[in-house]
Amino acid sequence: MGGPKLSVLIASLVERQTSLTALLDELHAQQAKLANPQDVEILVIQDARQRTIGDKRNELLARATGEYLCFIDDDDFVAPNYLEKILEALSTNPDAVGFTVIITTNWDRPEFRQLTPLHRRKDAVLPNKNIVCGLTHLCPIKVTIAKSVKFPLINYAEDQGWYSEIRPLLKTQACIDEALYHYNFVLGKPGREQYEPRPAPARHPPLEIDRFGFIAANRHRTYRPEPRVGAQLSKPVAVKVPNPKNTHLAALLVANR
Repeated sequence: MGGPKLSVLIASLVERQTSLTALLDELHAQQAKLANPQDVEILVIQDARQRTIGDKRNELLARATGEYLCFIDDDDFVAPNYLEKILEALSTNPDAVGFTVIITTNWDRPEFRQLTPLHRRKDAVLPNKNIVCGLTHLCPIKVTIAKSVKFPLINYAEDQGWYSEIRPLLKTQACIDEALYHYNFVLGKPGREQYEPRPAPARHPPLEIDRFGFIAANRHRTYRPEPRVGAQLSKPVAVKVPNPKNTHLAALLVANR
């Protein structure tokens, strides 16, 4: 039997354990429903800010064993059919896969961005008010291409430095005409002061996001940082925690011991 088709990579922080747990619960539930659960592996590296995000993403790249890989941010959420739809798109053997991302600001002002990997011009607003944009680290990408570029060892905009070098290497794409991902921008979140206020006009009526019920269903999830822990802890140690239902599904939790 071959390895996984898709590696889902999550670089996390201890202070975001609540949102990470909710995200992993959703991904595990979806994985269990797949015809072949071993088509997916999930890798997580979590620490208490001892390493840069770029460094953690590079380790996840190195550990990924799937034919394709994608990143999910630990304080974001995915649609109930996220894994199913992506695996369907991968069957066409594209270099990368795009889909629609819903961005809200403090759960308001929904904005729909259509990730289109081969789109190399400026973001464009369509007649339906959706925004077409290019490749991001959220897009599933062939592992042979994704691993050819390293993330810069920084904490902010490290994803831009990576996918800007990946984009010229892509020749084919598959685009899913559905919203599969939700990103909620939290005003006042530590470390984001330079990005505020975020100019995001209300492009859709608020109730329109209800047709993607996964957002309304998960509004209870907290995005507030939990108490910082681990300040007194020493060198992180990688610990593999396998899921007994799937030999290819594992969490690589960096336990500070």
